[in-house]
Amino acid sequence: MHKSLWGILAAVLLSAATLRAQQPCPGLPVIINTPEDKLMPAVNGAETPQAAADALTKYVADYPNARFTPCAYEYLTMNYVKLQDFDKAIEDGEKDLAVNYLYVTLYATLLKAYIGAGKATDAAFDLINKSPKLIHDEMMRSMAENAEETAKDVRAYVEYAFFQLLPRVTDATKRIGYLDAFVKAGADSVSVHAEVCADLPAIAHQMHALGIRAAVAINPETDPARVLAAAAHFDMILVMSVHPGFGGQGFIAASIDKLRVIRRELDRLQLAVDLQVDGGIKVDNIAAVAQAGANVFVSGSGIFGQQDYAETIARMRCAAAG
Repeated sequence: MHKSLWGILAAVLLSAATLRAQQPCPGLPVIINTPEDKLMPAVNGAETPQAAADALTKYVADYPNARFTPCAYEYLTMNYVKLQDFDKAIEDGEKDLAVNYLYVTLYATLLKAYIGAGKATDAAFDLINKSPKLIHDEMMRSMAENAEETAKDVRAYVEYAFFQLLPRVTDATKRIGYLDAFVKAGADSVSVHAEVCADLPAIAHQMHALGIRAAVAINPETDPARVLAAAAHFDMILVMSVHPGFGGQGFIAASIDKLRVIRRELDRLQLAVDLQVDGGIKVDNIAAVAQAGANVFVSGSGIFGQQDYAETIARMRCAAAG
């Protein structure tokens, strides 16, 4: 079985956990009886993210050139992500990028905003390309005991962001450029969404030309015929059993029939194509999706919402094997 089976299990969890792993504004002290000293209680004691954002917005308006202002924009980016005002989060986060305020927490928060806003921009992919070096440099500077584990988590989230954003790129030339950069960074498999790719055989050919496995994904509303017509060109078909965008959603039961249809047609055509399922996969439903024909499974909250990850994965493997 392809190594992607458990390779991206952490993806959904990391949208929240990554941001808890570190505090913003590292190494920037707050001096007593300064505007920053008054700001921090207003932010940390705010009853809502909007109240915190209001205090931060007033601060950056009053002190646009203060040393603490880039840090305030990072806090604003975090709060607007909490408020799901992703466009405003991007606006404030990119102000920090413009002054080379480069920290892992900012990158992770901004990537979440790009995903939430559905904006697969050059800036988003530039962030992804710069992340490995930034993560490495911060890990080298960090004295925290969990620095290496945090770096691993953020790297996994960066990969997740890439796979979420790439299918939204409709310009074929740009998409290949992003793919090429990602492959050079070590990727061996890339999934694209059928809904945004007009010529599926062409994109599969482009991925194979780069030496990687080609996979195609379909959203819950998409008819299996959309990918079955091009199945011979791909190494894997991914059935989304939730709507892409955030973790913790419930499994869409109609995905079982979709998996059966796809597996039956793949067998009829005698195609050795993996069938992946992603979304709401848990111990109590993985057997059903396996019986329907899936052989590659992605689970986020179904594992990380449990106390014992290893035991949960072992139970999943056993259930899937029948």
